[in-house]
Amino acid sequence: MSPHSPDGEIHFGEDFIPLEDCMGDTELPDQLIDVPLGRQVVFLNFDGALLTAGGNSSKDNKTMLLSGVSSHQFPAMNWGNYGGKEKGMAEVVKQVKILFYKYGVTFVTTRPTSGDYTMVMIGGVGTNIKKGGPGTVGISPLDCKNSNKNDVLVVFGNKVSSIKSVSFVIAHELGHSFGLEHIDNKKGIMYPALQSATEGWAKGNVSGSTCGRSEQDADKVLTDNLGVGDLDKVAPLIWLMYPGDGAVLPPRFHIRVGAADDFSLAGVTIYVDGTKKLSLTTPPFVALVEGLSEGKHTIKAEAQDLKPNKSSAEVKIKVDKACVKAGDCDYGKGGLGMPCGIGGDCSTEICATKSGTGYCAVLCSKESKLCPSGMTCQDAGGEYACVPGAGFSLNKEGTGCAVGGGARGVSGLVIALLGLLFLRRRRSL
Repeated sequence: MSPHSPDGEIHFGEDFIPLEDCMGDTELPDQLIDVPLGRQVVFLNFDGALLTAGGNSSKDNKTMLLSGVSSHQFPAMNWGNYGGKEKGMAEVVKQVKILFYKYGVTFVTTRPTSGDYTMVMIGGVGTNIKKGGPGTVGISPLDCKNSNKNDVLVVFGNKVSSIKSVSFVIAHELGHSFGLEHIDNKKGIMYPALQSATEGWAKGNVSGSTCGRSEQDADKVLTDNLGVGDLDKVAPLIWLMYPGDGAVLPPRFHIRVGAADDFSLAGVTIYVDGTKKLSLTTPPFVALVEGLSEGKHTIKAEAQDLKPNKSSAEVKIKVDKACVKAGDCDYGKGGLGMPCGIGGDCSTEICATKSGTGYCAVLCSKESKLCPSGMTCQDAGGEYACVPGAGFSLNKEGTGCAVGGGARGVSGLVIALLGLLFLRRRRSL
């Protein structure tokens, strides 16, 4: 059996080896058990390592999973099919974090220098590793109570063909390490074949249980064995790239919203004058607005994450049919990342400047450091802000003459979208 059957399934086989702790008292507690202080740390090792047979310790790379050899150089992940290492690794880590965000787990990609940690070796194709059957894509110790915080497990990342599949296989094998067995629910991650129906952690029946269960509630077992996580406490970051505050526009125009989240965005909703107009689930978050009456309007964009936490941004605009003919349509203040001279040029009211160049910025949290792609959360003169690099200072001065006129460097992008607007000067609302 190959790892990919005709219907797209990935078959795990008998992809676990029970630890001795699972052979004795296998009854799980009815109530939440005491968990060690601190969170379960998981080291996602994409770079390979020399594994040694015997034992089960991430700290010295000893494992019970080798077959027929005393040691094995487990190879690094090949990122050729995933857009390169940096992009592929970031996406896998993001997806795995989403799957475990409810539980007390911290994921790292650098080996911890102290403390306990489970290590997931990701890469290779399974040479010299014990297999639960032909086509096995990973194997793990089955640790019914998560009693060993230093398990070593392997995922044959080069035997699957997508970021989503790699992420689900990692989650499945970690499920065994954290005390989960196979179930009969095809929607569950712990079903013995990963397929299109897989959704997440689920309840199901267990056949021939090693851990002493006839039924398994994955959420309860993970909570019992890992504790409750921080969940998703950080609201999404959202901003209107265009139009900006004070824009003067024809009745038909495009809006573009930027949004980011520390886990995953559920979507962006657009409102005009308080009425919901459109929901967007995947970037780019671009929408056409048309048919608005002349006069003042309010555009609001709201982002929601998995919690759901929500955040919003809004701008005031004016619709003027004559602005195209007059040549004075204007997309208003610049959105996040747009060129600026002073804070008043930006919808965020903050301009980050360096060596005479400025970009619209936004304050960020030192703790979460959530910023959009291309920006990082850095100390910019005593305040943390999302800026496009180090060495920027923040300018919050009021409205003045913007660098480059009313278009602020976005006219090329806007004209490409609309093909009719000539951004010149701003008319007052």
